[in-house]
Amino acid sequence: MNPAMSPVARAHDIGKESPVRRAHRQLLVWQHDESQLRLTRLDPAHALLRSRFPKAWQRLIRVQALLDATTVLDLPATLVPDGQHIDHIAPLLRAAAQELAHCADEEDAPSAHLAAAWLAAYASSGQWQPVTPPPGLDTGRPWVYAGPGPAAAGMEDAGLSGRHARIPLCLIVAAPHAELQAEADDATARLDDLRRAAESVLGDEVVALAPESGRPGIAAADLLLAGGTTLSGHWDLTPLASPYPTAVFVNVRRHRVRQVLAGATEHPSGTVEALLGRSLRRSIGHVAAHHWRRASVPGDGEPAPGLKSFERLAFEEAYAVLLPSLAAHVSTGTSEPLREAVEELTPYAGLPCQHAADTAAALLVIGRLRQGSSAWDRPLDLEPAAGLRPVLETLVRSLHAALWEADAFALAEVRAAFASGARHQARRAAQDPRPPVEFGWTFG
Repeated sequence: MNPAMSPVARAHDIGKESPVRRAHRQLLVWQHDESQLRLTRLDPAHALLRSRFPKAWQRLIRVQALLDATTVLDLPATLVPDGQHIDHIAPLLRAAAQELAHCADEEDAPSAHLAAAWLAAYASSGQWQPVTPPPGLDTGRPWVYAGPGPAAAGMEDAGLSGRHARIPLCLIVAAPHAELQAEADDATARLDDLRRAAESVLGDEVVALAPESGRPGIAAADLLLAGGTTLSGHWDLTPLASPYPTAVFVNVRRHRVRQVLAGATEHPSGTVEALLGRSLRRSIGHVAAHHWRRASVPGDGEPAPGLKSFERLAFEEAYAVLLPSLAAHVSTGTSEPLREAVEELTPYAGLPCQHAADTAAALLVIGRLRQGSSAWDRPLDLEPAAGLRPVLETLVRSLHAALWEADAFALAEVRAAFASGARHQARRAAQDPRPPVEFGWTFG
């Protein structure tokens, strides 16, 4: 291993070299044995990091390296029991907490104070303690998050505070993007209108279940630094543990929009920035749609008998992508919201883990489109996308019935669509056996 490599590159190499770590938890989300690695340099020369944290930017880079190291040490419990794992990573966490505390003092950054206290308490007790937001915690200014990784964002306090809860850690350093935050706030203000448009899709009144109490909305931000479980992967819509918001990382999303443009046969209307704004609005609808249900469903609903855990996650992801896009298609009378949503989703179909929610959701949508139109193939043209609305509306209704209406027949329909998508992807892979591109971040 080259000692001159950055901490990100070193940790990335270690992760790919360790089969026991790969078998335990696939943290490198786009990992493939012979992947085409494509790194995106999000902040060349740390220019934004230096400008937003001028006194403590080097401390934050040290925190990044420390949390990358905790991720590398996250070996299977059969090799390293949870108690020993805490003992191994506690010195790293204490060192990271000290750096964050200094950063908080030097930059007057309440978010860094919170991160330092949280890591220090976990290092001492082996438990994630409930946190009280410090005065002045505001994602409208540059902010730091160091704590449980994105996959833990939906866990209850009891799950996070279990003794030696072995939850992957991450570091996020971000700066607000004022222009797109205004776009996000406007989209949030219009969610009731979008929800009412969704009623024509589901064929019933649609209600919004109360989201997590007191949780803030979407923060549009540029990602300045990431570490731990986020050292490689595709996190551009990132849920974080309360009291932090779900974040859309604008500079990561911009890169992904450019990738979609490069693969499109028909150039979508508008500039990259216009497409980025529409993508952000879809993310607002996506997050909200996870809570949208038919009013006729009692309580939290009831899943179809036999619904598997990975199916629940994948089906809900497909539901949350499609429902607001179909609603926007209905309310605007244009096919761009639906076409662009499907184009953003379909690249996930080529990733190797078909039980990952994003990948399974993409295969499900592709499979349903293949069932509904034998001539369909991506990338989508504008007119076929408009004609696919009835097919995808039927899929969304079946997803809702399988997830929350205990409908075994709907579950069978959705499973058949997923199987069709998996077969279609297997044929594509056989015709073009090139491995998927692995998308990673680098800084500096």
